[in-house]
Amino acid sequence: MSSRITQKERTDIINIQLENEKPINEIFSDIIIPFSKIFKEDNSNNIYTGSEKMRFSERHPIFKALLKLEFEEVILEYLNKIQAKFTK
Repeated sequence: MSSRITQKERTDIINIQLENEKPINEIFSDIIIPFSKIFKEDNSNNIYTGSEKMRFSERHPIFKALLKLEFEEVILEYLNKIQAKFTK
């Protein structure tokens, strides 16, 4: 008996191994890529923490306009309450 593997046996072994493997989509669904470890850039400068001390009048005009629009109803209610106190 020879210890050499014939081409047919080699093909059979490969086919058996392939049949026992997971489909490629299952393999990729199990992969976890740690992007935070791969890309070590510090992007914390782009995140506003709220600790900035800047007067509202010094802020960018677009920021001021957006903030006013966001709280327009609340501001109008407050101004109406103040006006009502003085007209009584």
